[in-house]
Amino acid sequence: MSRSYYRKNRLVEVEELDVVAVRADEERAVGPLGLVAGPDVREAAPQLDEDTVKAFERDGWRLMAADPGQRDAVRLGVAPVQADKVGTMVVNADGRAVIATDVLTVQLVDSLNHDQALAALDAASLTPLTELRFAPNLFEVRTREGDSLDASVALHDNPQFVFAEPAFVEHIPQRFAPTDPQYANQWQWNNTGAGGGTAGADVSAEEAWDHTMGAGIRVAVIDNGFDADHEDLAAGVGAGSGHFVGGSPSTLTVGTAAMPDSDHGTFCAGMVGARGGNARGGVGAAPLSELMLIACLGDQVGTQVTLARSVAYAADPSTEVPAADPATGADIIVSSLGPNGADWALQTVLELAIEGAAANGRGGRGTAIFWAASNGNVDVLQDEVVSHADVIAVVRSTRNDLEDNAAHGPEVELIAPGVDVVNAFSGNNYGPWTGTSFAAPCAAGCAALALSVDPTLTRDQLRQIMRDTADQIGGVVYDATGHNDDYGFGRVNAFAAVRRAARKVQLLTPSVVFNDVPEGETTARAIVWAVSGLDDLTFEVVSGPTVTTGAPGAFQLLLGPSVTAPASGIGVTTNARLWLTYTGTTAGDTATGEIVVRCVETLEQWSVPLSANTIERPTAAVVMVMDRSGSMAWGAGDGRSRVEVLRESANVLVDLLKPDTGIGVVRFDHDAAPVMNVTDAGPEVFGAGRAQAAAAVASHTPNPAGATSIGDGVLAGGVLLDVAAPVYDTTAMIVLTDGQENAPAMIADVTGGIDDKVFAIGLGEPAVINPAALTALTNGTGGYVNMTGILSPDERFLLSKYYLQILAGVTNEQVVLDPDGYLQPGDGVKVPFTLTRADSATDVIAMLPSPGLVQFSLYTPLGEMITPASPGVSFVTGANVAYYRLNLPFVDAGGAEHWDGEWTAVLETDRRGFAKWLQTLEATDPEAYKHAVTHGARYAVEVHSRSSLTLQAELHQKAIEPGTTLGLSARLSEYGIPILDDRARVRAELTGPSGPEVLDLKHVGNGVFVAEYVANHFGLYRFRVVAEGITLHHERFTREQLVTGSIYVPKPPEDPEPPKEGNGCKEHFDAFLKALAVDRRLAKSLDAALRRQGSSLGELQECLKKCAGGRPVLPKRPNRAEPGQSSSVLLAEALRRAAAYLDEDETAP
Repeated sequence: MSRSYYRKNRLVEVEELDVVAVRADEERAVGPLGLVAGPDVREAAPQLDEDTVKAFERDGWRLMAADPGQRDAVRLGVAPVQADKVGTMVVNADGRAVIATDVLTVQLVDSLNHDQALAALDAASLTPLTELRFAPNLFEVRTREGDSLDASVALHDNPQFVFAEPAFVEHIPQRFAPTDPQYANQWQWNNTGAGGGTAGADVSAEEAWDHTMGAGIRVAVIDNGFDADHEDLAAGVGAGSGHFVGGSPSTLTVGTAAMPDSDHGTFCAGMVGARGGNARGGVGAAPLSELMLIACLGDQVGTQVTLARSVAYAADPSTEVPAADPATGADIIVSSLGPNGADWALQTVLELAIEGAAANGRGGRGTAIFWAASNGNVDVLQDEVVSHADVIAVVRSTRNDLEDNAAHGPEVELIAPGVDVVNAFSGNNYGPWTGTSFAAPCAAGCAALALSVDPTLTRDQLRQIMRDTADQIGGVVYDATGHNDDYGFGRVNAFAAVRRAARKVQLLTPSVVFNDVPEGETTARAIVWAVSGLDDLTFEVVSGPTVTTGAPGAFQLLLGPSVTAPASGIGVTTNARLWLTYTGTTAGDTATGEIVVRCVETLEQWSVPLSANTIERPTAAVVMVMDRSGSMAWGAGDGRSRVEVLRESANVLVDLLKPDTGIGVVRFDHDAAPVMNVTDAGPEVFGAGRAQAAAAVASHTPNPAGATSIGDGVLAGGVLLDVAAPVYDTTAMIVLTDGQENAPAMIADVTGGIDDKVFAIGLGEPAVINPAALTALTNGTGGYVNMTGILSPDERFLLSKYYLQILAGVTNEQVVLDPDGYLQPGDGVKVPFTLTRADSATDVIAMLPSPGLVQFSLYTPLGEMITPASPGVSFVTGANVAYYRLNLPFVDAGGAEHWDGEWTAVLETDRRGFAKWLQTLEATDPEAYKHAVTHGARYAVEVHSRSSLTLQAELHQKAIEPGTTLGLSARLSEYGIPILDDRARVRAELTGPSGPEVLDLKHVGNGVFVAEYVANHFGLYRFRVVAEGITLHHERFTREQLVTGSIYVPKPPEDPEPPKEGNGCKEHFDAFLKALAVDRRLAKSLDAALRRQGSSLGELQECLKKCAGGRPVLPKRPNRAEPGQSSSVLLAEALRRAAAYLDEDETAP
């Protein structure tokens, strides 16, 4: 009788035999159907072979002749007395006889949730038996109407079902060709030619074992049973082993207790992972791999559902044990189950399991599945399981490297020793055996060796390695792809596979970009490869560097046309670098080109595009606006006066200025006095502008009667920056004050006309300074406010750090590291820090009470020592600072480059210098002397880098009362690309009223990390924001920034009231200018009216000033004019000319 069902969405015709199958405990099952087991079954169904009948009987099935009425009754679910399962016998499309029961596998559309899927099953008269978790909405079910073939047809057109296929009970035998024991040596691992073999006709395992024995790799062996307690296997059997028992549905028992035994499975497991060096038996291909033994189809009878569940469980144990960790699945699966020399139809459920494991195993990398092809000279395509695209089909070879009576065809992938190979039998026995069954685990074990040296390999990569490294044996012709139908891609070579898997060559720089190279500056960049493995790798230039556009010879090789990276070993990555240079020409120039490089050993070749552009050197101007009110003479808290702290800290900034950075100085109390116009700092140490600024700082003294007019200071600083703006790319001012403003102009009067970055530092307690007012000054300018609080001796360099952090921000540099501590005589301090290839220059700064206290040196990542005498670096000392300044990469005299990696700053105390410093302290500052004797000399090391890897941290605060939330944010980027939390972590180390705390900032997307802190107590909250992570080139990096918040009740100003001036004209003049500042339209109208009369507002100011007498008055700055704003430009220029004229007039004799 013809029946049909759907498989893979195609209608399959089958022949139903005049036989039914009954599974019962009794030898004979007699019931109302009148079925009797007897010899007549073979007459009723001559298609049944003896092996199949016996296999079904071993599993408890009784095959009985039946007439059409009895078959129909079975289809309807009527079972004889004492029978627990029944089914009809059909001959499947592959020619094999199987049992069709009422069990099938179905998958529903993934748009249904779990409850909806169960409802759909019930509506289709299906009872769930097992939810199969290796694919969505996949179930093993029992139909309540008809048998599985009927249900398959009925459900085919149901739109809620993806497929519905019968779960046939099949005879799935082992693949082996038994022979008598003949040899005691395992020639498959190391063939010496003994016993009539050919020397070298083996898998080269011994060479592979010199480097790995497969540790860390889990191999699942799927078979009928195992001797899990075997003396040569037990030590390697993993906890995930288990066995399936029963029919539909079968049940998984995790563990090896009561596991079915089988010589076949035991031998297969031994070929993979029999232990080595234990003085017992032999050894497997991967003797340190973990064996995941999965026994199923104990009597070689069962459904492909059980086999599918075994495959799925091997790849992801949570498909059977929901609480299991999917990561405990196998890395490799091997099975040697299947019919010999016969067709084998692949059911969809097994196909899904294979495809799911191959695609999703190992966390998405995929699990390689090895399967023994059929013994016997048959077409491998007869076997739909082994010939599946996701299965690696393995045939067997002899000790003479010849194929031996196995399946053939395009789907044969590998050949491996499988004739008279020796390994473990159950019961602690050993001997030889022959079959493809043992070639497959041999190949799988060799693959485990390869995977162990690089567990990140995907399934496809591992598969390709096994193909590419196989030896083409047999003296036959392999086609253009390297394939032969009898030998596949060749005989497995374990050592070649290990070498190939260990060899990693990755180009890290697909293009080389010399971006924004300043005029006249030579910059080095490298083509970089990450390499690892057992071979030396040489990279050589094939052609170039060529110049497509730009100046001839713009790109040059720095250290020759080739570079060799020595073998680093398995899992050890080093970098090979081929260096190029570009020298900036004229601003606006660009250049493009190409270089072609190849790896001699791998034959890989890369065409690397080159590009460059030249810019003017970016410059910055900074004006220090410094408070000289009367309170600046008061104590700072650490034994120094506030003005002393200011002088020391501002001097450090002056010492660190780049030669082309502009510096200006303004002093203010209730009046503002420009002390120094913006001037280039000039060369380190001897620059004229630097010396002038240092003198201005040194002469900075408080005015005992001075009040505080922060607005006046800002106006004065702004005028200096307005003059400097056309010359410098960036302008900024740093306002330092120790108190609240109590004299005009006020901050509120000047905020509307600020075009520069404004940074503010509060020197003292928040309640005295009112940082909220300073925040109003800096908001929207790109600057920020930091507070010192009352300084302790441990915070000697805090203000210096604030100044240097601001300087770094203005000059586009980053703070890499910022530690501090104490030095005692005889001490040495090593401060490690990390630089990356995103850094193009660095300043390594040591702040000390006196630089003569220490010998200061650097060590590069390669161990090269840099001293003040080293060529190619600048070493500068000041009154309280010493620093190294160098471009990156630093190339030493021998041509070695020093760049990314861990550098070390070393401070070693100079005993004579230390003693001299103590003597000076004892004579000048007894309290400081006592502190130094007890604690030592305070030091701070700060590392800056000019870098494309940036951290920008901010603190946001809406109120100043206890309970206010302080919001922290940090933005990380590299080459403008946000750095996400898979590459970086950010924390904030808090020093606050309640003691130290650490906050982890959470990534919220786009490289932004945030945290909130509820400030419940009055006081200063200082956060050291620290970012740590990995660059795009896999280098470690650190970045730091200090930010502060404050909770306080403002106190009245401490400074005296501003003096009353009796000059009424002066006061009227001030009022006039302030009125113009407030009403810009009035100022423009007045200027235009005066010009129509042949005068101007600026000239009127000059005349009024001469009439009024007294100091120059600095009006509020209008915004810098944009093109087309002629009246604003004229007004601003007039006021600038007036200010300049009055300055000159005031200094005239």
